[in-house]
Amino acid sequence: MLEASTLRTPEILIICHAIKELPNANVSFLYLEPKSYNRPRKTQVLHRRLFELSDDVEIFSGVPGSVIVLRDENPNKAVFLVGYEGQRLDQALEQLNIRPSRTSVILGVPAFQPGWEMDSFANNLSVIKERDIKGDILFAGAENISAAFNSIEEIYKSCDRIKGERLLIIPIGTKPHGIAAALFACKHKDVGLVYDYPQLKEKRSSKVSKWHLFNVNF
Repeated sequence: MLEASTLRTPEILIICHAIKELPNANVSFLYLEPKSYNRPRKTQVLHRRLFELSDDVEIFSGVPGSVIVLRDENPNKAVFLVGYEGQRLDQALEQLNIRPSRTSVILGVPAFQPGWEMDSFANNLSVIKERDIKGDILFAGAENISAAFNSIEEIYKSCDRIKGERLLIIPIGTKPHGIAAALFACKHKDVGLVYDYPQLKEKRSSKVSKWHLFNVNF
């Protein structure tokens, strides 16, 4: 069993690669849902949807075992699993060689708590519009690994295999969505997964809400 609350998606993916090689492999993920997130300017109308969860947005890079080369001549699709930090979506589109016309987004709806989905919408839709993202906009419950996995699979199946199109996954949303991304990349060797390893703020969340236990058989 892995206590996934303190693990990042790349760590989960690397561990899953190792566990998958074992006979009759299975793993359980324990995740403790936060009761609230750090929003120091919540009382200010213009800033009430700003979450201060990370100090810096770092450079996005591939995760060992799930790397694909991003070149102009290679046709690729990309899918983002997004949360509350729209700046990470914006930074990824700035750094990575991906086409907005071939980029999709998965939003965590329903959210952990009613109303939180509006924060995600507000912080990401402006970037989606400004960057002219034209792919699918899909919804998967913020705590639902299966729904997120199925949404990724839907986009994966739409890749044009004849043209050699491959899928790049960028998980910057909830931890359950990150687990889904790691499991999908572990199952499909022809997809890539990138991550930005942000510097997490102290006291970025407070208290604990629901406990989640996810059981996976490889």
